[in-house]
Amino acid sequence: MLETLSKTSTGVLQTKKVTRQQLFSKVVASRWSLPAILCLQALISLITLHNTAFQDEALYLFAGKQIVHSWMTGTKVIDPYAQYFSGFPYFYPVIGGVLDHFGGVEAARAFSLFCMLIVTFCAYQVAQRLFNRNCALWAAILFAFQAPVLFMGRLATYDALCLCCLAIAAALSMHVARARTPWGALLIGPLLFLAIVAKYAGMLFVPSVLGLLLFYSLISQGMRAMLLRVILALLSFALVAAVGLLSLSKDVLTGISATTTNRVATIYNSPSILLTHIVELSGIALVVGFLGLLLIGRKRLWLGLLLFASALLAPAYHLYKGELISLDKHLAFGMFFLAPLMGYAVASLAKYQRRFFSNYHWLVGLAVFLVIFSLGLQQAEYMYNEWITSTSMTYTMETQTRPGSGHYLSEDYDVSRYYLQHVSAPWQWNSLDFFQYTDRTHQLLTGRPAYQAALQDGYFDAVELSFGYNVSLAQYISGEIAKDHNYDLVSKLPYHDAYGNGTIWIWRKHTPSPPVSH
Repeated sequence: MLETLSKTSTGVLQTKKVTRQQLFSKVVASRWSLPAILCLQALISLITLHNTAFQDEALYLFAGKQIVHSWMTGTKVIDPYAQYFSGFPYFYPVIGGVLDHFGGVEAARAFSLFCMLIVTFCAYQVAQRLFNRNCALWAAILFAFQAPVLFMGRLATYDALCLCCLAIAAALSMHVARARTPWGALLIGPLLFLAIVAKYAGMLFVPSVLGLLLFYSLISQGMRAMLLRVILALLSFALVAAVGLLSLSKDVLTGISATTTNRVATIYNSPSILLTHIVELSGIALVVGFLGLLLIGRKRLWLGLLLFASALLAPAYHLYKGELISLDKHLAFGMFFLAPLMGYAVASLAKYQRRFFSNYHWLVGLAVFLVIFSLGLQQAEYMYNEWITSTSMTYTMETQTRPGSGHYLSEDYDVSRYYLQHVSAPWQWNSLDFFQYTDRTHQLLTGRPAYQAALQDGYFDAVELSFGYNVSLAQYISGEIAKDHNYDLVSKLPYHDAYGNGTIWIWRKHTPSPPVSH
């Protein structure tokens, strides 16, 4: 038995008896709670989420390897990646490409998981600065096991790196706001710029990070200190952004406009569909976060409003654009800002329950955690199985592929050329997105006439169709194949994804049998 001194509300010192077991439990909890959360987040992601490369992963990793190869050999990259990538092609794709070279897609996914673990750590840091350690632990727990967070941690795209840069900038803002010297604010600008370079949509959350610096500096050290820190952060951001913009090519500016600032939805979705999706994936988090906002008190109300408003930025953007693509990932950005409010809400409810059930005050937090954990894991698994497992398809296509010769039409274009890059060159592959062909009369054709003429001429040595994202064109091509009899069916591969069952069809160019000699 140990004795400790504590001060009562009246200022009188009193003695409390603490058992060695209680003291040991507190020490262990203080040192190992966050590492345990991070380890569990990593284990859950690695154990439960498995699939072959998603088309975006295949595209970015393939592009990164091409870019690195061009740097080393001096050869020109043919594809205009800068025009249609929603992130700077010479940043994350290069990192992913290098990792893929040494460890395949799993190495690149491990980097994304590492980034998301850093984000969870930063969510803990922000909540601890705003409230206390107990709230911070709940914030980390409730953030780490959200479906979009688990999903992004196993996806080799630039989303995790972008959010990681934003999260580090936010955590640094909270530290600088209370630091004696303001010079740490000079690092915030470069971090925000890196977030935008990683993914252009990161610019949506730049005001949120600067707002955290502004309000928390004002609360902690007053108007003068706040102005100095915000000015330093803005100056560093403006300087780095100016240098970056001056060095960017017109293709990059075209890509920023086409994919982010002036993006047009490829398939328009009604607000009801988008709202349903938002509620399914982040409804509980928004409700718990809003409860935290109601409980936060006047002193930190503006900070709470900033955090909650930041969580609504991504849903508002997608509702405005009518865009469902990438909504799953973008919700994770908002959940980072929502995490401190969620942690505060659960910690406050547990503290309130302690008044009535002193031995069971943890039940509220446990109940919320179990709901979010089970639902998040189920949703993450569903999201991770939305695309086809391509093992059988790529194996069959490999038997039809010859390095340096032949042309191949693949609906799963990015995945096919990524997995078969060791037996083919980039110029050998054609997709259903765009195709032009010069026929025998030297007429340049595009679209369906181009596919029709190429099939009639036997231009493609193999054709793969999964009747997925471009069903109408796939049906047209399969109809032309059946009409012309220039291709033989090689394989019908059944598959199952989150949307149901389907079949991948693979044809090869018909080879006439040699004449029989007499």
